[in-house]
Amino acid sequence: MMKLSNLLQTFISNFLVNLLNLMMRYPVDCLNSLSLASEEQCQLLLAPITSKDINDAMFNMKFGKAPVPDGFTEEFFKENWGIVRDDVVAAIQYCFEQEYIYFPMNITVLTLVPKVENAMSMKDFRPITNCNVVYKCYSAILSSRLKKIMDGLISCTQNAFIPGRNITDNVLLMNEIVRNYHRAEGKPRAVIKVDIMKAYDTLNWRFLFIAMKYLGFPEKFIRWGSFIVKGN
Repeated sequence: MMKLSNLLQTFISNFLVNLLNLMMRYPVDCLNSLSLASEEQCQLLLAPITSKDINDAMFNMKFGKAPVPDGFTEEFFKENWGIVRDDVVAAIQYCFEQEYIYFPMNITVLTLVPKVENAMSMKDFRPITNCNVVYKCYSAILSSRLKKIMDGLISCTQNAFIPGRNITDNVLLMNEIVRNYHRAEGKPRAVIKVDIMKAYDTLNWRFLFIAMKYLGFPEKFIRWGSFIVKGN
């Protein structure tokens, strides 16, 4: 008979797998309103990874955000950067140049953080992945390069999570739109409030990479990104 811990682990694994596979179709037509990546933007994404890129990624990490699987925290790397810098830079540059991530670097620990008090259902927990610092540094470099071109790719109506834009702009716009909705005169009108599940709860990685290819991202950059979630 299976132990309770094994049953719980199986249930959680199956729940998350089913949740992340909700979207089986990939409607890339919804991307038609977005701009394609230019040749200049593609060159920026594929520029050689320098020691400065790695240094900036490392020292932009905050202290004590979460425990790491291998025990070597951000504090360890920063305090001993003069000693470990050359090895870390060589390792990360090797990952990008050879398109290969050493398996122990890609080990993660899944932690379920309750979103509400007295959590009873799996939907009451938020899955958080704890990653090793070198792995974080690798992904931070990709993220920093994406940030530099996102403003030119994402529609101007999307005001959240884009540098230079502010989500409160849409809040103010909505406030102006519904300003006189309480009045009886005028044309009939209505507001629909849609409860949308957070993106990280239902993100489909395959669709993400299909979308990147559709938008003209370089194949090499897409492969770099795929190693983060799929490994080699």
